[in-house]
Amino acid sequence: MLAGNVSRQRHHRREEDDMSTNTYRVKIQGPLACFTNPIFKVERVSYNVITPSAVRGCLDAVLWHPGVTWHVSRVEIHAPIKKIQLMRNEVKSVASKDRPHIDITASRTQRHMLALRNVCYVVEVALRYDHELGRRLSGHADYRGSHGKFAEMFERRIATGQHFHHPYLGCREFAADVRFDDKTTTAIDLDFTEMMVYDPTQDDERNVFVADVRSGVYEVDERFASVGGGCHGLDDEEPVEDVRAKAARKRGKSKS
Repeated sequence: MLAGNVSRQRHHRREEDDMSTNTYRVKIQGPLACFTNPIFKVERVSYNVITPSAVRGCLDAVLWHPGVTWHVSRVEIHAPIKKIQLMRNEVKSVASKDRPHIDITASRTQRHMLALRNVCYVVEVALRYDHELGRRLSGHADYRGSHGKFAEMFERRIATGQHFHHPYLGCREFAADVRFDDKTTTAIDLDFTEMMVYDPTQDDERNVFVADVRSGVYEVDERFASVGGGCHGLDDEEPVEDVRAKAARKRGKSKS
């Protein structure tokens, strides 16, 4: 009888975990940022404001797990838009299985970048957890992940400055400071509209997202907020090994 009660309690707790959502206000700031607009083929030109996918990238840097997804609902601009022109050394070639080694000296080139400086944003995000997805990708029959566990991990890490890898603002050399909103700044009075190329939903399809900034704030439509993050769009017939490989590439851990 006692075993049955414990089993029912665990099942009820797991259902609560699957349905739970934690919402946070997070401040993201740094001295330099470049959220590259892909319509420019060679030179890097930044959008005027951080993109929702860049926000999720910063949060994934603090806590990443295949069952955890970040849903961005609101972005506030807390610093004036200032731009700076830089010259950077980049490598033209890309490593691949057929060519795992690159001659950096022969492939090096200089390119201009129009970046942002002294950026500060406050974003509203929700942490959502899919237990079944986490269990499937973990490969462990006794998987014990829960929504409360990952919410506590995120809160502890962001409060102490810990992270999975260092957050950055568009380019890895542009480090970001990610913490809870301390309410020492407010959104600036700024109105503009910017069209962004959003996450691809398929290999040959991309969404266009319009950031309508009013009084320094833009809202993210739910259909865009739910794209990306974690492992959305998992096909039940897709081999777990392929999904794990995609997740590894997302984290920058691919060996290919």
